[in-house]
Amino acid sequence: MEKVLIVSANEKSKDTLCELLKEYNNIQIVTTTSASKARRYAANNELSIAIINTPLREEFGTELSIDLSRLNIGTLLLVKSDIAEEIRADVESFGVLIISKPVIKSLFYQSLRLQMSVKNRLISLKKENEQLKNKIEEIKIVDRAKLILMENEHLNENEAHKYIEKEAMNRRLNRYEIAKEILDKYNIS
Repeated sequence: MEKVLIVSANEKSKDTLCELLKEYNNIQIVTTTSASKARRYAANNELSIAIINTPLREEFGTELSIDLSRLNIGTLLLVKSDIAEEIRADVESFGVLIISKPVIKSLFYQSLRLQMSVKNRLISLKKENEQLKNKIEEIKIVDRAKLILMENEHLNENEAHKYIEKEAMNRRLNRYEIAKEILDKYNIS
């Protein structure tokens, strides 16, 4: 379930935004009237989207939108049409989408879907990045174990590689586990 945070100092606008979001069945809506409460909530909870209706009481809302986007939260910033372009220049490099007020329903839904799509793609890329980091770490450990075998067992690189492969096959372990055992055997971390 997607969690959407609405930050609005204006109760009527908050209610209107909640109504717009009720068309989505898989969305949980959380609301607040203050930027500081929004920051605290975002820091401690997983959010998909934040919708900020400017101006807020403590600040205008651009700073909040940038802070939330840095937390990888898709952010929509609702601003008066006469200042939309000025605000857009300040926040668009952070991935914040501007929606001019008064809000056009179809544009709102399009922007919301776009931010959700970007958020899902970002999550996918983060997972892929994490997998690649783990693979690189695995390769480093295996290469270090090969060097240790070459130094201590007087094997050449190909023999060290074959040794690790053979041990992994014979013991039904992966190369990383065998490499870790080799490093442990020679007290190398």
